[in-house]
Amino acid sequence: MSSPKLHETRLATTDEKGHRVYLHPEDVHGVWRKRRTIIYWFLISIYLVIPWIDIGGKQAILLNIVKREFTFFGTTFFAHDTTILFFILGLWLFLFAVLTSLYGRVWCGFACPQTVFIDTIYRGIEKLTEGTPRQQKQREAEPWSTEKVIRRSLKWTLYLAVSLLIAHSFIGYFVGAKDLVRIVFMGPNESFTLFFLTMLTTTIFLVDFGWFREQFCIIVCPYGRLQSLFSDPNSLLVTYDKARSDCIDCGLCVRVCPTGIDIRRGPQQLECISCTACIDACDMIMEKVEQPKGLIKFSSEAKGKSDTIFKHLRTAIYVVLFLGLSTGLVYSLVNRTEMNVTMVRGKGLPFSTLTNNEAPVISNQFLMHIFQNKILEGEITYNIFPESIREKIEVVIPGSKIKNQKGKYVQIVFFKFPSDILSNGETEVQMQLLGEGRTQASFKFKLLGPIE
Repeated sequence: MSSPKLHETRLATTDEKGHRVYLHPEDVHGVWRKRRTIIYWFLISIYLVIPWIDIGGKQAILLNIVKREFTFFGTTFFAHDTTILFFILGLWLFLFAVLTSLYGRVWCGFACPQTVFIDTIYRGIEKLTEGTPRQQKQREAEPWSTEKVIRRSLKWTLYLAVSLLIAHSFIGYFVGAKDLVRIVFMGPNESFTLFFLTMLTTTIFLVDFGWFREQFCIIVCPYGRLQSLFSDPNSLLVTYDKARSDCIDCGLCVRVCPTGIDIRRGPQQLECISCTACIDACDMIMEKVEQPKGLIKFSSEAKGKSDTIFKHLRTAIYVVLFLGLSTGLVYSLVNRTEMNVTMVRGKGLPFSTLTNNEAPVISNQFLMHIFQNKILEGEITYNIFPESIREKIEVVIPGSKIKNQKGKYVQIVFFKFPSDILSNGETEVQMQLLGEGRTQASFKFKLLGPIE
């Protein structure tokens, strides 16, 4: 079979009138196909299983946007943990930069949900209901018939079922998988907003994975356009070896491509997602014609082996920035306190003098702003330092104890003390908040009174 004739400038997914041309990439088998299949199913399993795993009584990954709580494997972060969130987002960015600088769009071909779900599940359903890719093309060109309607209806029904599963798993990362199941069985009236968001997410997955497909990679996704910024001539890309004259122009590399490109036109094509399908296809043909494999392979434009990440400056810079952000993240996590507290003096006078037929007592009012990073068990107690004046200071807390809440809240605290602990109208004290058998926060502030 001869090579499909692709237009020199027009996308393979559009005809001369600009109408959509639906692709039905042919099946391919080989080393890279086996590797991708293992990776795809591993990622799908992780995606579906993680919401059902609890660590320390919390869902392994739970991104509660409403409450602004973000739990990762037993540790909960809050919206005010901006430093940690900055490092996490920065690490993701430079991880993509390093991968792209070294191996091009390997993320797109091996780990992107768009590729993983379509290639593994949706095309599998399509093959089950409408036959091989060649049969699919034939049925698409045929007029509508009862058989065609049944096959097409069955396909989209299965698409819908899978999309519902994927969407519910996705929503489970934000509201909690167990809570989501409970709400589902109670019906839409229990939470119409959540029901609407779930149905909207299902629709997006259904349309994208079932119909839009490679158009998302070509038109919508910005990563393909960023590829040229992150890569350089030393980056390893799926490349056709023009120096060899072994190509028999069979066109199989084009027919297996999920975005419909001809890799022989060069590695820097926007539509290429480095899925390696063309490598397996070409190796299979080379084996049949008794020629060496590797006519299409991972290679760099510079023809050098990128056996070290420091071989070109750009990757070295990305790695240095990645390591710097990693160091910052580790430092922030190690020095992260269980509870962040600031003491702000209350409104009005800085102090007041109380008399009750006894020695005058000075009173200071403070607002204790608590940004608690962890849900504490049990009562929060406190200690006052230095110990020499501890017994002279009375701490008055509305409700008799510090509130045990999560997130951000304000606690009113009064300090009553005799004037003899002051020096020139002030003294510095340290307060420790204790919970779960250890110090949760420690901070200093000044008590004020009259200058005698």
